[in-house]
Amino acid sequence: MNVVGACVRLEIMIPPLTSDGHLPLGRHRCDLGEFERAFVADTMFQTSVVRDEIFGDLLQVVDLFKAFGVDLIESIWVGGSFTSDKTDPGDIDCLFMLDETVFSSLSGTQRAKLLKLKRKDYVLEKFDLKVEPFILVREEFENPWEKDWVAEKAVHYLAARGAWDDWWQRIRSVSGGTSSTPVRGYLEVTL
Repeated sequence: MNVVGACVRLEIMIPPLTSDGHLPLGRHRCDLGEFERAFVADTMFQTSVVRDEIFGDLLQVVDLFKAFGVDLIESIWVGGSFTSDKTDPGDIDCLFMLDETVFSSLSGTQRAKLLKLKRKDYVLEKFDLKVEPFILVREEFENPWEKDWVAEKAVHYLAARGAWDDWWQRIRSVSGGTSSTPVRGYLEVTL
């Protein structure tokens, strides 16, 4: 069979949870449907009284973002207890990765309204949605390197992106703090 020029769809797979109830270390890509099947509809969560509601809340927050631009969201990084074996998490923690071109095309007033969504408890208090959204606008630059180090223009964005990547892989310790090393994975959900 000649596959040159043929469109082949690869199946996206969320890896199984580890014995400690978390995703394996790393960022795992999936689409919204697979995310719902794995962390809402799966038989593991059939006794959950909140997962379906929280997933519906996430969809409403996605709509809030899309109201500013249909192509604004590039992906959503999802971590925390919602991507674990916890039956009834309190909310869902998400980092909305936004397209810089779409974000920059918004007026100053629109950007200010959009950025309100990332304020602590704003979405819960204003819309009664159990979603903790964070925002990172992906910056575009052809080459992030300058000589043997990161170019000045890329430092802030890459530091923020790297910090989020590291953060989503940490876990709360029994003492209430946070682990200092990556120990679990998270999802990069595409719409």
